[in-house]
Amino acid sequence: MVSRLTNNALKKILEGGENPDKPILQILSTRKIPAQSSTSVDRWRLQISDGDSYQPCMVATQLNNKISSGEIEPYAIICLDKYVCNVIQGRKIIIIIQMSLVEAGSLVGGVIGSPASLDMKKVDGAPNATGRPPQQPSNSMMGGASAPPAMNRPGAAGSGAFYNSSATTVDPPKPYHMSSGGSSGSGYNSAPTQGGWGAKPSNPYGNRPVTSAISPNRDPHPISSLTPYQNKWTIRVRATSKPQVRNYSNSRGAGKLMSVEFVDKSGEIRATAFNEAADKFGPMIEADKVYFVSKARVKPANKQYSSVKNDYELFLQEESVIEEDTNSGTTDLPRLQFSFTPIDQLSALPKDTLVDVIGVCKTAADVVNITTKTSNRQVSKRDLELVDMTGTVVSMTLWGTEAEEFDGSSNPVLAVKGARLSDFGGCSMSVLNSSIMQVNPDIPDAFRLRGWFDNDGKTANTVSISGQRSSGGMSTSWLSTSQVRDLNLGHGDKPDYFSVKGFVSFFKKENCLYQACAKPECNKKVTESSMGYHCEKCNQTSPSFKWRLMLQSCIVDWSGSLWFTCFQDQAEVLLKRKADEIGELRDKVVLWLSEGEYGHLDNQNHF
Repeated sequence: MVSRLTNNALKKILEGGENPDKPILQILSTRKIPAQSSTSVDRWRLQISDGDSYQPCMVATQLNNKISSGEIEPYAIICLDKYVCNVIQGRKIIIIIQMSLVEAGSLVGGVIGSPASLDMKKVDGAPNATGRPPQQPSNSMMGGASAPPAMNRPGAAGSGAFYNSSATTVDPPKPYHMSSGGSSGSGYNSAPTQGGWGAKPSNPYGNRPVTSAISPNRDPHPISSLTPYQNKWTIRVRATSKPQVRNYSNSRGAGKLMSVEFVDKSGEIRATAFNEAADKFGPMIEADKVYFVSKARVKPANKQYSSVKNDYELFLQEESVIEEDTNSGTTDLPRLQFSFTPIDQLSALPKDTLVDVIGVCKTAADVVNITTKTSNRQVSKRDLELVDMTGTVVSMTLWGTEAEEFDGSSNPVLAVKGARLSDFGGCSMSVLNSSIMQVNPDIPDAFRLRGWFDNDGKTANTVSISGQRSSGGMSTSWLSTSQVRDLNLGHGDKPDYFSVKGFVSFFKKENCLYQACAKPECNKKVTESSMGYHCEKCNQTSPSFKWRLMLQSCIVDWSGSLWFTCFQDQAEVLLKRKADEIGELRDKVVLWLSEGEYGHLDNQNHF
């Protein structure tokens, strides 16, 4: 039975520095490490055996479904197709990147051989992370049989407890399958080092000269191993996009902001810099290039502004080091990583969730300019309709330069990372400054979607979760006035949007015009005094004012009538006059009525 496994494979990998090609090993146990948040993913730790010894290892997150589905179970025999042995916190750990099932655990039926715990000494005399002696294996579980080394038990996370430090040969553990809720993981995850799968290069930076900023003796860490409790690390990553340095202003003052996403084989992480650091690193980082990054601060991620699947993010400071990897062998790192959500599942997600979406641009409206409520500045926007292979359509809004330059005439495939969901008009999305949008990306999902749309999707019946939307962003669902009343629209906590067709039967002239603050960004009504016109909102008195319209009207159709209110722009369209013109006419009529032969008329007859 033992001959079915690769004898002494673990010892060769962990102690001898050798890398057996596709070793055959047995799974003794599996253990689930629950995700720390709704945006991160679960991780798995395995106990693996070569028949002579056993050791814990980590599994890349892309293999999670193999374990959760039961394909990989205790006693199963597997082949490590791709793996890497990394030094993390002074200890070596095997990380499985790809594995294939050789024989199901139910067919094997038991432990092969008599494996003993491999005595793993610290690498290069690295101190214990906790400063305490490593924990011994426990024999209190599984009917008194010696258990595998402690794996992220409460009180052991991030310490030597991950490994068994005892040199004594013990009986093999009984297989077990656990799903522990007492662990949040200590940062171990799948990540190959530079130099290939399972290979440990003598120089992690290739053949180029190594500067003094980054230690040549330190192997690059995988992104997934970073925690706030580490202070000496270097990661080798690819920048997924060119960061843009933006100016911002809030209650604490003005400043500059830059953010970029880095990716390696183990995962992704967001990096942010402010002010001087943003000016330093923003211009030097280029999309799709590979960099060594060190001396940045690791802190918990703010999920409100990032869709990156990582519980931590990097805070770049002026003393941080970012150095381009000029080695020609940079193709081993992945590009931008997406976690696409099908469009038909978007409506089930909470408002303001950041999602990754891919779809074909079915329609693209014209660019319109709107005035924002918060800053009262003009911005450009363009509404698109995306459709995917579920036959579902969702509305997505582009802003600023992206909206102005976008061309949807050829129905391109759009892959968006970090779009924000909204409940406006049903379910819709908005592309943020922090979002990344790729047009016709070179990925398999885009190829499949292109083929579906060109062959069937262009003429297929679709269902919209956003409703039909015009370029202004409003729903064009047609209702009669009686339907509006029957549905009690406009009386809920949120606004309702609909379209109705009829003719205007009446205008209320009373209070349809008022004097507002002269500032362009303020529409507050002013009070006249001897000093001028005072605005309570701005707390200022001005010698002038501007006219504002607030016109109440009645619309009639075949089923009934409705009262509605038109504000400035819409009222001017309805009256075919500018508010200033109507205000000037009003002053002339009032003066004529007060000084002329009709001055005796009651005020109720005035305009």
